[in-house]
Amino acid sequence: MNMEQTFRNQYPFMAALLQFDETSRRFKLVCGGSLISATKILTAAHCVTQNNTILDKLVVKLGMHFLSETEDDAEHNAAHNFNEIGIVTLESPVEFTDKISTVCLPKECHLEMEFYDSTRAVGWGNSKEGEENYGALRHMTGTMITKEFCIEFTRSRKIELANHMICAFPFYGGLCQNFDGGPMVLQRPVSTYGECPWIQLGIIISANGCHEKPEPDVYTRLTSFWSWIDNKVKPL
Repeated sequence: MNMEQTFRNQYPFMAALLQFDETSRRFKLVCGGSLISATKILTAAHCVTQNNTILDKLVVKLGMHFLSETEDDAEHNAAHNFNEIGIVTLESPVEFTDKISTVCLPKECHLEMEFYDSTRAVGWGNSKEGEENYGALRHMTGTMITKEFCIEFTRSRKIELANHMICAFPFYGGLCQNFDGGPMVLQRPVSTYGECPWIQLGIIISANGCHEKPEPDVYTRLTSFWSWIDNKVKPL
């Protein structure tokens, strides 16, 4: 797998979801996520549920580069999920800084997205199956592919690609374990779009880069969940 360590604060919207492990007596990475408002973390549904039950005692870390950093921890008090998308609600709003800010969500002009080049997948996952998670935040570049092309490459994984899913083929290697819930983002010119250089197009839900043969990674398509996300972020 070929991933590069990010610069510090390159992705200020990144969140790490951790849960206390009774065996090791320490917090372990469950999934990644992205900050979409002062109180909401976007992630994959299976990151916040187990046997159809919402997980409790999750700790959210924000503004981190290394997993070992301890500042900016936040407790959550609720989680909602639908299909393969989940939202974690923090107990109190976070304070935005140069290390912590929100990612932008897609707009109508991104609805027919099939072939965006140079998308980024971001997370703290490991390089090889069964290994410890990597200590620093890393990213990998890929390109979006058609559903038909993705189905052909993922037959062995027996994944049923729904209409609300999209795929991206990594330029080199692929994501391995514990990247689920993290964002797939696209960089935009700051001069054109003000202070929002990153737009999130998807959520990592299935990665298979632990093996030598490169395969597409599968993501939840955010444009399929506009109404659901808006309802959770701005409830009536």
